[in-house]
Amino acid sequence: MRVLLAALLLALSAAADEAPRVVLETSLGEIEIAVDTARAPVTARNFLRYVEGGRYDEGRFHRTVTPENQPDRKVKIDVIQAGVAPAREKDDFPPIPLERTRDTGLRHVDGA
Repeated sequence: MRVLLAALLLALSAAADEAPRVVLETSLGEIEIAVDTARAPVTARNFLRYVEGGRYDEGRFHRTVTPENQPDRKVKIDVIQAGVAPAREKDDFPPIPLERTRDTGLRHVDGA
């Protein structure tokens, strides 16, 4: 399944305690993302610069695993990986330092 992406940065909140929000427009609907700039500032800034630079426009989901497409697996997992537009991959920014979940306090839970 190919899903086209366009990421639009919503207006940044005037309140310092509110996370910026990004709407990911796909051919299957919208996904609203709250970006946690307080707990993962390096990762958040990197994601937002890709959004602001239009790098996800015409991007794609390239690995989507759901319980429905793995009926024989005893342990079900959900994985969605997205990528920038293939024509823009050469324009990628340099790698950033890894912000580990043990340091950020963020967890891989439903909705995260």
